[in-house]
Amino acid sequence: MAPTSIRARGIFLIVLFIYPTWLAAQETAYKYGDVGEHDFTVAPVAGLESANAFIIYDYGEFYIDDRLNSIFTRHKRFRVLNEAGLDYGNISIRYVSHRNLQEVRQLKAQVFSKDENGRIQRRSLRSRDFFRESVNSTISVVKFTIPDLQPGSVVEFSYQINSKDPVYIPSWSFQSAEPTLYSEISAFIPNALRYDPVYTGYVRLEPPNQTEYFERDRPGILHTAEGGTRFRYVATDVPPMNEEAFTANIDNYRATIRFNLSRVQFYGQKAQTATNTWPALGKRLMEDSEIGGRIKSSRELTRLAQTLIADLTDSLAIAKEIYSHVTSEYTWDERYSYWSSRRSDDLIKEKRGNSGELAFLLINLLREAGLDAQPVLISTRDNGILLPVYPIQSQFNHVITRLTVGGKHVFLDVVSPILPFGLLNVESVNERGFLLVEGASELIPITAPDSYRNRSMITLTLSEDGSGSGMLQASASGYQAFSLREDIKKDDEHAFYSTFLNSVKNLSIDTTSTTGLDDRDSPVVLNAEFRSSTFAEPAGELLLLNPILIHRWAENPFKSPSRLYPIDFPYPYESTLVVNITLPEGYVVETLPESQRFSMGPDAAFSIIYAQNEAGIQAMCTYRIQKTQFLPDQYAALQAFFNRMVEAQQQQIVLKKS
Repeated sequence: MAPTSIRARGIFLIVLFIYPTWLAAQETAYKYGDVGEHDFTVAPVAGLESANAFIIYDYGEFYIDDRLNSIFTRHKRFRVLNEAGLDYGNISIRYVSHRNLQEVRQLKAQVFSKDENGRIQRRSLRSRDFFRESVNSTISVVKFTIPDLQPGSVVEFSYQINSKDPVYIPSWSFQSAEPTLYSEISAFIPNALRYDPVYTGYVRLEPPNQTEYFERDRPGILHTAEGGTRFRYVATDVPPMNEEAFTANIDNYRATIRFNLSRVQFYGQKAQTATNTWPALGKRLMEDSEIGGRIKSSRELTRLAQTLIADLTDSLAIAKEIYSHVTSEYTWDERYSYWSSRRSDDLIKEKRGNSGELAFLLINLLREAGLDAQPVLISTRDNGILLPVYPIQSQFNHVITRLTVGGKHVFLDVVSPILPFGLLNVESVNERGFLLVEGASELIPITAPDSYRNRSMITLTLSEDGSGSGMLQASASGYQAFSLREDIKKDDEHAFYSTFLNSVKNLSIDTTSTTGLDDRDSPVVLNAEFRSSTFAEPAGELLLLNPILIHRWAENPFKSPSRLYPIDFPYPYESTLVVNITLPEGYVVETLPESQRFSMGPDAAFSIIYAQNEAGIQAMCTYRIQKTQFLPDQYAALQAFFNRMVEAQQQQIVLKKS
């Protein structure tokens, strides 16, 4: 084996090139339905103390048949340990349903439980227990729920996914949120095809094994004169990997292997490079009738564009008008897609579409106006990171637009009517995307175009019993403004302010006013007058007050002693709070907390400054997190930074009656 390892932004990648030097891994086989006492007593070595369930056996294999279809089969068995583990009885199987590219077959499932006499009882699911539903225009799922599930039950299921293209091999994950006793993927690869396995994760696999096979060994498998090779990848006693704070998608970091078709060479023929290189994939996508083929002019598009920009000459103003029209007049159906099954002309009439259809409509209208707009295919955060070493279109699930205006690139997203021009939906900020340009398609970085910013002032007047009144003035910009618009849209205004001021105990809100909600490109400005009976806590002749009433980190989100994968902030943070406090008559400052300043160089900084004057006390708290991704070796420093910040924001001012 000759591994090439790459550490890309904290994700450990290994591209495994297949050579005949691997040692054998011991083969373990479980027969479907053959569940016995062993399955009710066996336990993994790693992670059982906090587990809700654990995987006993997970086996997958794929082969290429004589029609060049890929056939993937899986058999999984797991045991539920407690009530929380019952959720694992809700099972979903994803597949690519677009153009009937994949199909789920031979699905079966059963559950084994012990009765009061300790006898093993079996219940099998029927065909009517399986349901299919669409996730988006590309992906569908088969869903089923295991009946009569209880702590101690053993569940197993198996299925087959048939793909019409040998490029589409399902990825295999050796790791999950629960411990795994045994996991294996076997690949039966004809020598006419070459797949480069791409491994991501931190679990050490057993030395892979390869053996020759022939058609007679597996009927229906692709037969070539040169035969084929079975490659086995095995992991045992795999610890769980659970999601921690500020993780884009935990599946980005779990131990997973993918298979990238890189070369085809049948006997007596010249070797051909497969479509799985980024330039080749770009050419293929530009030629696709539902992707590149959707970028075209029409009379209806020309008419609409001319109507929208009739009185405009400035390119940026034109772009904003078209963006406003598409995001305000058309409804996103909440389905992500990188395909457009309908023409833009049809969308103009129907006013509703998936994210891909709306994106191509925006691109076409911008182009009709003479602007430079290109599609960028991406994978949303929930869908997983786009791996640069794995050029396959099944990674994509969404389209954004790159507009070039005034010599600058601006990214546009069409999934929300309140998303400002040039601000990407948080789900779309996922490291990189694939820019589609005729003859020049390439991977490009995708980062948050703005930060999460707020500047707030609270004026507080205290009474000697600790009660008081306050006035809030706050301005939110960037991602916080977008977030506030979403929050206020969900709640009534009074409920929103109650949540915003939730650090204030015994809160009573008198008046509120909010501006900027209807102008998505402007800051959101909050104003409120409020009261509390317990702004300060009486302690004999003393009053104890924490002045950080909003924007406070109540606890450190980073609790684990260490972390294997990156810390991912979706955007930079900038926060400033100024609190002016008028003291009760006859009270003076007994203790003022010490002002503090500390930082992690240019990546993060915090300060809290206290000052006293004739009018009272002023506290100013500022923090910023400029860097959006911290690698695992920075985790301890970031954890320590947050510890200090939380501690500093919990300090109390002590007032004393003079």
